[in-house]
Amino acid sequence: MKKVLVGLITGLLCIMPAAGVMAEEAAAETTNETQALSDDIYSFQAEIDGEIYQFPMSFAEFTAKGWTYDGDAAQTMEPEQYTTAETFKKDSSKLYATIFNLGMNTVPFSECQIGGFSVDSYMMKDSALSVKLPKGIEFGVSALEDVKAAYGEPSRVYDGEMYTSLSYEYDMYQNVEIQVDKETNTVSKVDIRNMIDTASEADQAQAASQVSDEVTEEVKSYRAPAELGDDFAKFIVEYDGALYQMPAPVSEFEKNGWTVKEDQSDMTVKGKDFGWVALMKNNQELRVIAQNYGANATTIRNCFVTSVKGDDNSTNMPITVQKGITRGMAKAELEKALEGVTYKFEESDMFEYYIIEGPESSLDRVEILVRKDKSVVQAIEVSNAPKELPKY
Repeated sequence: MKKVLVGLITGLLCIMPAAGVMAEEAAAETTNETQALSDDIYSFQAEIDGEIYQFPMSFAEFTAKGWTYDGDAAQTMEPEQYTTAETFKKDSSKLYATIFNLGMNTVPFSECQIGGFSVDSYMMKDSALSVKLPKGIEFGVSALEDVKAAYGEPSRVYDGEMYTSLSYEYDMYQNVEIQVDKETNTVSKVDIRNMIDTASEADQAQAASQVSDEVTEEVKSYRAPAELGDDFAKFIVEYDGALYQMPAPVSEFEKNGWTVKEDQSDMTVKGKDFGWVALMKNNQELRVIAQNYGANATTIRNCFVTSVKGDDNSTNMPITVQKGITRGMAKAELEKALEGVTYKFEESDMFEYYIIEGPESSLDRVEILVRKDKSVVQAIEVSNAPKELPKY
């Protein structure tokens, strides 16, 4: 906004020659002040060929500076994802950039953020690209002593045979790595990374408020099972009298009498992400992860509950799985029902665990807990969180 105002004022004052010159000089001074490179390494700024770059910046801002992406900018990235070493070219120069997406939806690379860049002596050997960091540290010029004098002792040091790597770390995904070649004692690599969400809380709240609550295609495709069957790998469960195939939509639980505790749930969930949902029925609470299998952000009701449980001590709900296995069943009956079923057996001082794992991941499972002193099934938990939804 400040630059726009300066431009308008300059245009108006050009009617008077003397005033126009003064306005242009003032505008130039303002621009120079704005473009001055910070002295703080954790500003995550760099001066590339005399131009200041502030990371993160949008893909559009980065390419507007003359860089061309050496790839398909139409390919998409899910929320909370990033990719490193993406090549960008400008005339005879090239660099690697980090592209990331902290938005609500799956978007093309061209709508993502650039979190930083890296250059090294190999890619710079035929390039005249100038790269400077805060306090005058320059690629191919500054020595190890210069870097330490400018920024102090690094967070981490790697001392290799051919180079010394100094890593200055502000926080997770916020760091600057500087390598110094041992033969030349000059900076031979610069790697800046600052993957933070630059949107204000107000912008984030506005984005969340605009999330559609329309029923998603994933939820529309869900079909409640007609029977339990005998196949544990299908993760069908009878829960408080209703049949579900896990994972199952939150809205399906609502149809069967559960209510969402909105003040204790993540009411919007980014595309391909998960949130927590607290469900209540008959004064019992089920607090679990709900996965959004869609590419775009949606409400928690369009997400899929990945596990259910019934336990004497928490979420005291009726639950039954294949072979008629249910809470309160005697251990002897359980073991008879499990004849011919492959399961793992574990035990602790108080409990015995019968675990039937899914075909894709050991985290997908039916877990049956038997209390030793009573020899009865105290709890059953059914968990299934596949990468993609099954075809119903």
